[in-house]
Amino acid sequence: MMRQYGLFDSIDENPSVTVVIPAFNEAGYIRSAVESALNQEYKGGVDVVVIDDGSTDGTGDIAGKAGAKVYKTKKSGVSAARNYGMHRANSDMVIFMDADSEMPRNAIERAVDSARKGYVAGSFSKSSGDPMDDLFNTCTNTVRSMLTPLRNIFESLPLSGSGPLIYVRKDIAESNGIRFNEKYKTNEDSTFLTEMSECGSVDFISDVTVKTSPRRSEGKSVLSIAAEKAKSYLNPCGEYGDVRRKAA
Repeated sequence: MMRQYGLFDSIDENPSVTVVIPAFNEAGYIRSAVESALNQEYKGGVDVVVIDDGSTDGTGDIAGKAGAKVYKTKKSGVSAARNYGMHRANSDMVIFMDADSEMPRNAIERAVDSARKGYVAGSFSKSSGDPMDDLFNTCTNTVRSMLTPLRNIFESLPLSGSGPLIYVRKDIAESNGIRFNEKYKTNEDSTFLTEMSECGSVDFISDVTVKTSPRRSEGKSVLSIAAEKAKSYLNPCGEYGDVRRKAA
């Protein structure tokens, strides 16, 4: 049964957390990603799991040496890798991180603090280090920070929570049958969070900035980047439209 908008029952004080990192041929980034997830201020239990989605460049071996648990799978795409990671996670919360990203040391603690307040999922600010890309990131981060509290009251507002780092209450996702749609090639994280918003309030943690690579904007013009950012916010589910499931 889907929950109406609002805060959910609070999670335990120090819930267990699994960081799931899907990766395909990320040898150049995966060590830094894993090490950032392991080097956290959070005092509760943390597992770092890398789903090696058919890599051919030694990504899984590098991740294992860096301290992650590694599961090697046949290449099935990022959504399937995330779903497999959530299935294998033996924890109260799951944090999904892109393999080309690094989380600051307080990221897990802030995600847990958000869940303690009753949020069912959340995302974070991001920075790529590219001046032009980050100009637009700053704009969208500011808009998200302002509108997220309103979005949890007025469902007609767009929910744009995609990014290199998102967290979810595993119990709520599983009890409501919410997974990343493996048919989607883009917008899979936004559609996932949109479905989670049917269960309760989704947070945007604006004061924690995740470092990600600028490769998604490399070779693109200013206008192209601006158009993509605007489209991603105003229409977060892209071609898939309104994926929200209506309460019975």
